[in-house]
Amino acid sequence: MSAVVILSWDPAAPILEYVDVNGGAGGVAERLAASKDAANDISAQLAGQVLPRVAEMEAEGDVVLIDDISPVRVVRCAVTAVGRPDDRKFELKDKERRAPVRTVSAAALGVTDTARADAANQLEYLYAENLDPPGCWLGCEGGIDAWLAARRQTREEEELRKQAFKRFVNPYTFVPFPVTVERSAPGGHHLLGPGRLSGAFTVTWTFTTAFLAPDGASGTDVLRLPGSSVKGAVRAVHETLAGGCLRVFDADFIPSYRDHAQVRGPEWKLAVVEKATGDGQPLTVMLCDEVVWVGAGQLRQACGASLATGSRIGIKHADIPSEPNSLGRKELASSAAVTGGGDWVVLVTDSGTRQLKKGTYFLACGRVGTQTAEVTEAAWRTFRIAAVGTRDMQPGARKRADHDPDDRQPTAPVKFGSQPIGYRRVVTGRLWEGDVIWVRTRTDGASVTAGELSLAALWRHPGWDPGQDPASSPERWSAGERVPPALLGCSDPGELCPTCRVFGSVDQQAREHGDRARQRAYAGHVRFGDACSEQPVELEEIQRAPLGAPRPGAGQFYLNYTDSKPAGKGGKPTREWGSDPDTERRRPLRGRKFYWHADPAGQSPPRHLARDHQKRRPDGTESELVSKRQLAPVGTVLRQRVTFDNLSRAELGGLLAAFELHRVLTPAAPEAGPVLLHLGGGKPLGLGSCTATVEDLRVWTAASRYGAAAAETPDAGAYVREFAGACPAEIKGAIWPSLTAVLAQGTVNAAQVWYPPGEYWPDQKGRQEEFDKPFYFFTASSGTHIEAKGKQRPLVKLPDPAGRDQSLPIVRKEDLK
Repeated sequence: MSAVVILSWDPAAPILEYVDVNGGAGGVAERLAASKDAANDISAQLAGQVLPRVAEMEAEGDVVLIDDISPVRVVRCAVTAVGRPDDRKFELKDKERRAPVRTVSAAALGVTDTARADAANQLEYLYAENLDPPGCWLGCEGGIDAWLAARRQTREEEELRKQAFKRFVNPYTFVPFPVTVERSAPGGHHLLGPGRLSGAFTVTWTFTTAFLAPDGASGTDVLRLPGSSVKGAVRAVHETLAGGCLRVFDADFIPSYRDHAQVRGPEWKLAVVEKATGDGQPLTVMLCDEVVWVGAGQLRQACGASLATGSRIGIKHADIPSEPNSLGRKELASSAAVTGGGDWVVLVTDSGTRQLKKGTYFLACGRVGTQTAEVTEAAWRTFRIAAVGTRDMQPGARKRADHDPDDRQPTAPVKFGSQPIGYRRVVTGRLWEGDVIWVRTRTDGASVTAGELSLAALWRHPGWDPGQDPASSPERWSAGERVPPALLGCSDPGELCPTCRVFGSVDQQAREHGDRARQRAYAGHVRFGDACSEQPVELEEIQRAPLGAPRPGAGQFYLNYTDSKPAGKGGKPTREWGSDPDTERRRPLRGRKFYWHADPAGQSPPRHLARDHQKRRPDGTESELVSKRQLAPVGTVLRQRVTFDNLSRAELGGLLAAFELHRVLTPAAPEAGPVLLHLGGGKPLGLGSCTATVEDLRVWTAASRYGAAAAETPDAGAYVREFAGACPAEIKGAIWPSLTAVLAQGTVNAAQVWYPPGEYWPDQKGRQEEFDKPFYFFTASSGTHIEAKGKQRPLVKLPDPAGRDQSLPIVRKEDLK
């Protein structure tokens, strides 16, 4: 028998209403429909009782036993929470007589979530002074704390729904790294070892979102995805699943950032490269002894349409201002005469950072002197890293460049609004004789050196602490210093991580002059055939939205940190590598990058289709960032054959699990969909989500393949269990839950997935160009100290990948004000 409060008995119905005392937690009232015989028994047992009463009760089938009925009547009370959250109490008032009954502490009534105890005002409390605790709750499912937790979650979800039009979900997140990697000797290729398996299986890929077809797909032939593409995708998942090394990882990477607007000191001078090596490293520069900023109109009048970096002009000495203006520079009066030819040199730069409302476009011009300066190795190294981050140096930009690839000093036109200015040097990461640059000079006795190089008055700087000497140890600030050392790519073919033991390991180590030849690579044990459709697939031609290069320098997303305080006065934004939080210990990278499954069919407009403003440049010409691609529809099916040799049972289980993730990854949320993979391009745009089904698994041992032993009966489930059993606890406990959340369909609302928008969702109609600007969000979340306003912007990080809410606030232009 269990303790209950019998609330009512209606012999005519006949219905018995009661609630389990449940140790004081109570619950929802139960209604028991009694048979005719049971009704007579219940009436006899409750004869003369005024309900509600506490009793012991047991109901089984058609029999209801009621015993030990309390002589004390239970009072149904309304509840009012009073007091501070740290001293919460409940006032109980008789609902029938409307008279106070008692004030009881929250703890006495079993409430631990006192901060949200007000929600309990919606319930009734069944007060019985002979009980300890003094009664139980009525109307709460699963106990009072469970009910309060459910109410809290409901309110939070409702608030999120209300605020959803102001929030977005970033397309990617990061699954954390393991701290260690367990390495051991691979199986080798010289023989099929004892207990090891060779064999093959077929994989059927079924796409749940549209699939970006490979280049060359026609729609009149079978759709074919190269096996190498599938192998790369499966390997990336296997590395995370099994705790493998970072095989594809640029450990030497250091980002660069735009310089912050500030007046440069007198040590910065314009200069002309005098001598350079054959591979474009400047050795010495000729310094300019005077710098004047001249309006573009005056310069074009003097040089014509051929105005370019390196153009020579003449300026009268009497027209040179004696003092700099509020911007810290000398500007030539618009009435001053400028002539073509002379001892002044012009530097034409990109107009991207200029504001049209400023009106006049000024260019820096320097009078070339006779003093030279030697360019330091540190300056050159810093320049090279800064140059890599420029738009000109991005792979797509280099590929689309319309200049001669053999041209050492290619140029690009510069416009200010619709007004042509001249031609700037394209950034190539090299400098040649005649190039005009800014240099930061340092005098050491009688010699002058150029300790820093820049292609504009406001250019770029690398992500390290300028207080340190970058020439001595630039690698201290690199990506390789921001991951656990054990995760760096395997280099010893005799000691490999779980993934390299299956998929192989390439030799990425650079050879020094005189190194003896060594074999450091290891061939993989898995071969992927092409994934093909059985019939031609009808393709849709689209103009795909632009996809930019990854930006690991965006530290608010890529770096792992606990302190989100913004920079102090004069400090670098804390999102930057090399800012103050990096000086004591490098902030680590967050983990391996994965994209959410977000079907573009659930977005309005679909994010994978280029918008009108993305299709054309400001000058009206067609944008090179938008490409025409072929799209295969949802439901496309590809099949491929995968063969393997000399794998242990656990290694084969890990390979199978990397295809059929549901075998080891189970979403925690019951409403979550299946765990999916990504294939093909366009993952940031929600394309290529798919399921993999392994069929026709065949395995051989050495004895069954080459001897008379019976054929091996494959057991995929057993192999996967052996793999899971061999995985370190750190991987299964800390990494698998995050990977599950990221790869489960429906974890995030597809309609909210977008790179940071610049307008609220309902406002994008008619303002799509402004909506597609992520600039405002990254500006607001950078951890910057705004010196002019004395204000600070906090560092905003991505939510934990296993967290329930993955949304971030949308930041608009007006929000920055």
